[in-house]
Amino acid sequence: IFMMYQQLNNHDSSQYRRRLVTTCMSTPSVPSAAPSDWYFYLHNIKSRSSSSLSFVKENVEKSLTALRNSDSEGKDGFISDLEKCLAALRQAGTCVSELHKAKEMAINILDRADEKQKVSALKVV
Repeated sequence: IFMMYQQLNNHDSSQYRRRLVTTCMSTPSVPSAAPSDWYFYLHNIKSRSSSSLSFVKENVEKSLTALRNSDSEGKDGFISDLEKCLAALRQAGTCVSELHKAKEMAINILDRADEKQKVSALKVV
C-alpha cells in the first residue's frame, strides 16, 4: 500500500486525488504449506500465551518426529532434550506447574536451537 501511495505521489497527483483507488490483497487464513523444520512446532508452543497439555504435547511430538527425520547436525542433543520434555508432559497430568515447566523446557530447547543457527550462519558468512 505504501508503494502504491508513493507511486501516486511521483505522478501528477491532482488527477488521482479525486478518484478512489481500491486495492485487493489476498491474505491466507490458514497455513498453506506443511512445515518441515522441527523448531517450527516449538515456535507454536512459544507463541501461545496459554497452552493446554494436549497442544504442547502434540507439538513436541511433531517436533521430535521432524527432528528424527531431518539431517541436522548435532540433532542428538536436541532429540534427548525433546524426549525429556515429552516424558515430563506425560507425567504432568492435570498439574499446571508441571505443564508450565515442560513448556519452559520446550522454549529453552528452541532458544538453544536459534542460538546454534545464528552461530552457524555467522560461520558460513
